[in-house]
Amino acid sequence: LPLLSRTKEQRDNKARALALWGKISTVLSDAELCARNGDLDRADSRLSEGIELCRAELKAGDFADVHYFLCRLHAARGEWPDASGECDLALALDPGLEEARFSKAMIELRDYSRKASECRAMSGGEVSYTGTPRSLSPVDLEALYPELKALREQVLHKLSGCGKRRYCQLLWMKA
Repeated sequence: LPLLSRTKEQRDNKARALALWGKISTVLSDAELCARNGDLDRADSRLSEGIELCRAELKAGDFADVHYFLCRLHAARGEWPDASGECDLALALDPGLEEARFSKAMIELRDYSRKASECRAMSGGEVSYTGTPRSLSPVDLEALYPELKALREQVLHKLSGCGKRRYCQLLWMKA
């Protein structure tokens, strides 16, 4: 009997998630259009509405998809720690939620890029092995700052198994 009730709960949660996604996707699209047109206050207002929709849905019961939607909304507002925290909650509830794993890795990739920029600035942005200065490559930066390599490997590990690892590798090559 517990298996049957769990299956029914999962079906109910998926139905709730689909209904909520219909609303949240509209909110995200509207906010993006407002931002592109320079109406940042309206964009922020729409994203706040989306967050409130999700919070109201959580009152009816906690499930992973709502936390993933909150991650997307916080990321759209540039609230990266909140976005990361919501991804963590989504993954704690459903470790197989591929969208949340991918979003978490993209947040960490953003952190990698920011950290690489900071390291590049600290090092002067150039290296000279032969007497001729050249711009630091990602490999040079990772040799100087091992924590960068560890962060990149962590991101790639998170993407393993979700079919998007190659995409992340291509993004890293452009960094």
